[in-house]
Amino acid sequence: MSFMIAKTIEKVQEKGFLEVAAAGLRFFSFRLRKYRFEQFCQKGVKGSLTGIDHGIDNFESFFFKEDFKKEIKKYYSLNIRQRDAILTSAQKILENDITWLIPFYSRFERKILWNLDPESNRKWPGKLSSEIDFKGERRTGDIREPWELNRHQFLTTLGKAYWITDDERYIQKIVDLITDWISENRFPNGINWIDSQEVSIRGISWLWTFFLARRNEKFREIEPVFMNYLLIHGKFVYRNLSDKKITNNHLITEAFFLFLIGGIFKHQEGRKWRLKGEKILRREIDKQFSDDGFHAEFSSSYHRFVTDSVIQFYILSDSDTKEQLRPLLLRMLDVLNHLVRPDGTLPRIGDCDCGRISKLSEMDPFGGEIYKHLRWPNEDVPEELFWLSGGFPDEALGLGFQKFIPAEAKFFEDAGIGIFNGNLNGNRTQLIFKGGATRLKKDVSFAHNHADFLSFEFFYKKPVFIDPGVYSYSKDEQWRYYYRSSKAHNCVVVDGIDHMDVKSQRFDIPHFPEAKINATQAGPGHAFMSATNNAYQKMNVSHTRGILWPLDQFFVVVDRISGSGIHSINSYLHLNSGLMAVTNENWINIIGKEKYTEVHFFSSNEFSLNVHHGSNCADQGWISSAYGVHEPAYVIDMCAEGAIPIFLVKVFIIGDLAPKRINCWFLGDTFEIKIHLLGKEFRIKMNEKEILDFDIYLRENE
Repeated sequence: MSFMIAKTIEKVQEKGFLEVAAAGLRFFSFRLRKYRFEQFCQKGVKGSLTGIDHGIDNFESFFFKEDFKKEIKKYYSLNIRQRDAILTSAQKILENDITWLIPFYSRFERKILWNLDPESNRKWPGKLSSEIDFKGERRTGDIREPWELNRHQFLTTLGKAYWITDDERYIQKIVDLITDWISENRFPNGINWIDSQEVSIRGISWLWTFFLARRNEKFREIEPVFMNYLLIHGKFVYRNLSDKKITNNHLITEAFFLFLIGGIFKHQEGRKWRLKGEKILRREIDKQFSDDGFHAEFSSSYHRFVTDSVIQFYILSDSDTKEQLRPLLLRMLDVLNHLVRPDGTLPRIGDCDCGRISKLSEMDPFGGEIYKHLRWPNEDVPEELFWLSGGFPDEALGLGFQKFIPAEAKFFEDAGIGIFNGNLNGNRTQLIFKGGATRLKKDVSFAHNHADFLSFEFFYKKPVFIDPGVYSYSKDEQWRYYYRSSKAHNCVVVDGIDHMDVKSQRFDIPHFPEAKINATQAGPGHAFMSATNNAYQKMNVSHTRGILWPLDQFFVVVDRISGSGIHSINSYLHLNSGLMAVTNENWINIIGKEKYTEVHFFSSNEFSLNVHHGSNCADQGWISSAYGVHEPAYVIDMCAEGAIPIFLVKVFIIGDLAPKRINCWFLGDTFEIKIHLLGKEFRIKMNEKEILDFDIYLRENE
């Protein structure tokens, strides 16, 4: 006691009586609110269980009905690979192995350690959640990793395995895992009661698990405790919404959870949750999506993540709400349909942590296939669509039947993104050009953006030139900052300076510059897009990039750095893992098991070509194929130095084609290229903003 008095006197002398008293009052007030909220939550659901049962028995507000099991038997008899994937994954879960879904954890021996940091092998503290330092220097690790574990999205795999086989081992494992989790994560202590979005995602997983397990006697034994803690999830989210002036994907997730759980808990409080969730969803969907359908955070992963909530909200809504949502939802799906690569994966534009609202397919947990089929049901219904539709859909969720055929050129001008598609000898090609956002939505966070203006991705048989992704949010600052930096992307960097400040904080971006789209052209026979990056305005430097896409055989990327002064210019190309850059004099072959691309480099100034591969520091030559995982990869650095303006030109020959020769001439503000390829001569006169002339001549003697 005397020690505490001495410390208090010391603080008063150091900071003054009023400041110490105010801090003490704030602490007391906070603890009192926490105590009252805990008592409120721990009262349980006595008196409302009848209402809960009524809602669940009628299946009024969930995705599938009681007789859905007949459809399941039929579906998995037709889709053996999906059935085997479920049973294989479920067996791994029985053995405490969830590495197939969460690769940064090793297999647990005796039991799953819910609060373990996989990097340091230390446990996060179990004290009051508000007292845990998860952002500062004393943090145990990257909290996003144990949060992924505690989303419990693997529980649905066990539930599906039970419905397929009637094997009660899967239900027993669900019971054991939930019982252990509740024992280890008593509200309001520990890292799993910090963030409302994480509580919401876990709550959605529990609702899916409940509907899959509730008819089994083993599960009924824990049902009262389970329902009580599910109710606490709802109360926690309702009282801790991320409903601030600046909003993002978090609030949409939380609102959807309230809408979903409120439709199941039929007591007065549940009805209040549903109304609140629906009101927020209507407001935020309108607020957070641009007119062209892109989510305003301009991250491909978070666009998919938010679209999950909107689709599920749409499915469970009444006909009037569906009618209001349909036009925007179709535009959102159009974005995803065009973004998804030919192999079903999603490019990693901006932050990409592979998050989903629910993961209902073991073969496609990150949702590449569902977005290709939402408007085109067929015999091979994607597994996730099957579960969301409650069986074989007789219509495309009310969105109309329409087979998706990718456009040769598609431009999303609010997001500043152009997507080009082609075909070379039966192999689809795709190029995605991220010019940069041209119109920013008011009061929406841009925290998940990277300094990647005018970057691009290219696909031929596999992703070739890629966005490296994001390794970690808070494991190590140097890696977080590297993966957000301009030189970590297929960008041009002037004097080593990022396009925007992504290093002062792990998420916030103090200033987000808008880009300018100069031109978009589509056909016949070619497509073109030009955009300008104004990030270097204070240096009196401007960078414009144009991309010419003739649909197959080759494409051209031209950069013009204009302004005044002498500058160092670096243009980076990041290769996917498993590919090598084999250098020649002024051209480089990109090879793996076969040749994928041949790149020819030209400049109006002298330049050098350097190739890096996984240096020891977070500098160059790394990619992250999944959150928490990264590996070395090749990066090409085209470096020019001198007085500007400077032209940089790259000609990409696709596949194993071999040009007889390529010539390039710089003529003041324009340049000309002649490409001799497959008995044709392509003559192109252009600058960074427009195509001045594009002709093709047959050369039969070659």
